[in-house]
Amino acid sequence: MTFYAHTLEGKLQEHWEPLFTPFGDSQEQCQRKSCKKCELFEPDHGHLNKVALWTAKFASEMFPPDSPESKSAHAWGHLAGLWHDLGKFSEAFQHRLKGSSLPVDHSTAGARHCSAIPHFGPLISYLIAGHHAGLADGNALFFGDRSKKEIPDWLPHAHASGIPLDLPLPPPPLTRPNSGNDAMAFMLRFFFSCLVDADFLATEAFMNQSHAQRRTDWPADIISKMLPVLENYLTTKFTNSKETPVNQARETVRQASFATASQKPGFFSLTVPTGGGKTLSSLLFALRHAHLHGHRRIIYKFKTAAEKFRLIDSATHPVFIPWGEKGKALGEELRKLAKYGRSPNRSHYRRAQQFTVQVYEHEWLTLKPSLTLLFDEAIAILTHPENDYDACTGLKRASAPDNPSAFML
Repeated sequence: MTFYAHTLEGKLQEHWEPLFTPFGDSQEQCQRKSCKKCELFEPDHGHLNKVALWTAKFASEMFPPDSPESKSAHAWGHLAGLWHDLGKFSEAFQHRLKGSSLPVDHSTAGARHCSAIPHFGPLISYLIAGHHAGLADGNALFFGDRSKKEIPDWLPHAHASGIPLDLPLPPPPLTRPNSGNDAMAFMLRFFFSCLVDADFLATEAFMNQSHAQRRTDWPADIISKMLPVLENYLTTKFTNSKETPVNQARETVRQASFATASQKPGFFSLTVPTGGGKTLSSLLFALRHAHLHGHRRIIYKFKTAAEKFRLIDSATHPVFIPWGEKGKALGEELRKLAKYGRSPNRSHYRRAQQFTVQVYEHEWLTLKPSLTLLFDEAIAILTHPENDYDACTGLKRASAPDNPSAFML
């Protein structure tokens, strides 16, 4: 039996994306780190292989090339990518791809498999369990309902496919003195972004090739080219500014950021009042520091981006209300994507915002029986909005149309 990761609407099964390609040296097999088919996202190559290669690549490039930290990060990324969709080896998920309307959890399988790895395996579980729904709370993942839920049997088919399920996991790349829980949490969020990006890019390359082809590869020396542009802009800006106390303070911040950038890599902080020029000065530091130390990426305003895409734990859960013609149409579109094993893109999430409300954890648990959960609970759709939602008073805790205390929003 051939197992697939994604379908193409209107295409025969032979054109679907295979889930896994065995490793080996022949052209038909996956050649691991040097696999060109993975690198080029070829549609007839295994989804797990492609995501493993790119997650490992993204993770390893967070550290100096060939360093122990880079090698460790590569192993963590490879495992997360290779095992993130183990649940798709279940017959239930394959039936889902062929048109079954029954929802199938495909991420819990890999998370549970990783949790059995001694020492650090449960940390990989966080990444896999949340690659659609966002990073989970540890209690919910390991001790809550998700830890007890039944999932379809996937292991026999995975074994038959030849996918390695007993790979070692080295210690995490936390070699700095006094690396503690905060450093571990920070590292996991980076690894999580590596997995989500790799999965999104691999899926897009198969599902929407025309869109994927519009992505431009950044030149390898892009940071070195951007730095003089910013430096020239800042020089012109400060040269032509009046000598006021505020501008003098901004110039001091700029010079300090420029000088500090030459220090060896580590953790730096910049505390400046509003209006003190910290946005451009911090960008100057980042570009110069990356240029001097051979870094390839700058992640800017990480907390803002993380909160926007639910990479940081939130005390609330989003609920999609299919209200009005546009809301109902989008709800059906999301259900159709889930039916065919596809993931929503950013356009879907953007359009869903106007139909989404946030509910607290205790309200979520009360409302859960009234929800249709898609994409491993990343999207929750109110199943009967005509009963459980009012355009004026909002969501209800239960189907109690005439009870004012039933309304939560």
